[in-house]
Amino acid sequence: MKRVTSKDGTSIAYQRGGSGPAVILVGGGLVDPATGRAGRSENEPLATELSEHFTVYNYDRRGRADSRDTPPYALERELEDIEALIAEAGGSAHLYGVSSGGAEETIAGARNSPMWPGLEGVAHTLAYDAVCLGNGNPPTARLTTITQPTLVATGGGDDFFEQAADAIVASMPRAERLIIEGQTHVVDPKALAPVLERFFGQ
Repeated sequence: MKRVTSKDGTSIAYQRGGSGPAVILVGGGLVDPATGRAGRSENEPLATELSEHFTVYNYDRRGRADSRDTPPYALERELEDIEALIAEAGGSAHLYGVSSGGAEETIAGARNSPMWPGLEGVAHTLAYDAVCLGNGNPPTARLTTITQPTLVATGGGDDFFEQAADAIVASMPRAERLIIEGQTHVVDPKALAPVLERFFGQ
């Protein structure tokens, strides 16, 4: 495990592996059921797949697992954490981010699952995910200003995610839309890695 210091002084834990262009993996809000931990462990299988072609930076978001936290929270802190990792990677990197958090009726079901103790451990950070998500609508005005090539991928079969992805792509000048057939919200790393390798290699 390595560490990088974010702009506000927060220590962010990460693992680095592989060689080639840098890729930073941004984890979601929930816990990896295999380890009971939130953070980089949920992305470890994907990191392993991508490390054949990329230098992969797999980190714990602030307040989770081995990363520290410095209140008060603001969305800008998440961006500064990523900026610190980009600087560590040499000044440029590809980014891959996954789902974030859960609320309302999902909590009742989660309470009865073996994941619950780990979820309690990251409960304080789910408010951070709520800030990132805003009101749940894609921020179309902000998305129009993003000029970097962006891949918006879903697993198909869920109207909510499909509609959100379509709205995001319609707002971005250089976005590509892709459905990874046969996948759900949690994508098999072996199905996802070739998609990312192609996109990052363009």
